[in-house]
Amino acid sequence: MDISGGSILKVKDRLKPWRYSFRCNGKVITKSGFSTRKAALSAMEAKKKLLLDYGGEIKRIEFKEAYEIYLRDMEGENTVDNIKNKKTYGKRFESHFRGHYLDQITQIDIQRYKTNRKRAETHSTGTIDLELGTLKHLFGWAIAHGYTKTNPAKEIKKFNDDYRRGVVMTHEQARRLLETADPELKLRLLLALVYGLRHGEIAGIKKEDVDLLNKTITIYRLKKKHSKKSVLQIPDEIVQMIKDLPPGVGNRAVYVFPKKDCEKRFKSALIRAGIDPKTFRFHDLRHTAASWQLEQGTNLETIRMFLGHSDIQTTSRYLHVDDREVHVAASKTLKTLL
Repeated sequence: MDISGGSILKVKDRLKPWRYSFRCNGKVITKSGFSTRKAALSAMEAKKKLLLDYGGEIKRIEFKEAYEIYLRDMEGENTVDNIKNKKTYGKRFESHFRGHYLDQITQIDIQRYKTNRKRAETHSTGTIDLELGTLKHLFGWAIAHGYTKTNPAKEIKKFNDDYRRGVVMTHEQARRLLETADPELKLRLLLALVYGLRHGEIAGIKKEDVDLLNKTITIYRLKKKHSKKSVLQIPDEIVQMIKDLPPGVGNRAVYVFPKKDCEKRFKSALIRAGIDPKTFRFHDLRHTAASWQLEQGTNLETIRMFLGHSDIQTTSRYLHVDDREVHVAASKTLKTLL
């Protein structure tokens, strides 16, 4: 196997700007999405070693070792929260697949895992479905890296194929929720309900991303491998709410919101508002935002820009959807809530 060259480059205007590139048998191997030059260099050396080790043939590897490599490889592509979840899933996988070679795991093994997880009744079927999705992705990654030839999780049916559609909140429920929330949580809720932002995107807003004079917030879209940034126009009400937040100490010296999990406060607010916290997630605020825009007559392409989906640049060029339309759509929602 002929492996040659190797370079580490920095791409402008990306949240994780570093990428590596080298040649293997005349083919360019490249990967982006690393936070530091050191991380990109380490990943490149690991990739070269992997290619040299298996040399195009399947390399026998136990599940635990494969999953550890998989997690390291995913760090350049997934958000911190996604990696945290996958590490949690890994502990559950380990208790079931301990000692198994990856290429010997069959569809029956995956089905047995699904059955045992359901029988244990320790987690919801939605959580188990997420675990099954991770297994499917793991084996797809393993095929690409020469660890196995088949994906035994590919044909396993999930419990709820449509559970990701989410729950939509009514305007009255949203008003009650906002009334019960503390000022900081209220601002988080509004950014999700009005702009459809994800929890991680809200938590990642830095003070340097907020321009109170020009009334804008720069948001780094975290879902996709190639992070993009969007500039949101914000109304006077949200500008004032940001100004009213406590002064910067600790994490708040850098971030608009402290780097602590707001899940408990969110669940408490749901209970006070008379909403079942078992059936409603923070991410459902994003589903709610999209549904409200559709009800208001917002065109689908504006909604796609509103949510920051990956192919919006192409669609906005063809349909001339611009930031002003997103601002108008968000302003309509805000007026119904405040």
